[in-house]
Amino acid sequence: MKKYSLFMFAALVAVTTLTAGCFSMDAAGSTYSRDEVKKANKIYMAEIVAIDNVTIEGTSGGVGGVGGALVGGAIGSGIGGGSGNTIATAAGAVGGAILGAKAEEKLTRTAALEITVMYLQTQECEAIVQTAGNDNFQVGDRVRVLVDNRGTKRVRPLSNPAN
Repeated sequence: MKKYSLFMFAALVAVTTLTAGCFSMDAAGSTYSRDEVKKANKIYMAEIVAIDNVTIEGTSGGVGGVGGALVGGAIGSGIGGGSGNTIATAAGAVGGAILGAKAEEKLTRTAALEITVMYLQTQECEAIVQTAGNDNFQVGDRVRVLVDNRGTKRVRPLSNPAN
């Protein structure tokens, strides 16, 4: 039974490692989805007045919980016999589901920037959250704020020397 539990632990580590890339989120100002390509955006000129590091919370869908329940139940089934085995299997599944959901949420958290801009035309301020990407924003930079037809906003530099 010890080999079986070790195998299940190794399987959990492998699944977690392999699926970690599936949970990544790219919300940088320079990243567009396929649906956003060739669609017009309104552009507003602005100046950055503040930049703060923030965290975008992770998702807690079913992947981590279900995977954790399966692995936890399998590990629990290797413990005891009879009704004790049933209880251990159930406890392993519940514990695995809880741990798996927490692991999924932690794996999908994303570091981001809260960029506060002041629109040059109206002098109004607004905070926009996006991942950092390759843009090296500084307070005082003049930027473009792009707004799509759904109201989604992104901050982009006036010019990008890398392009």
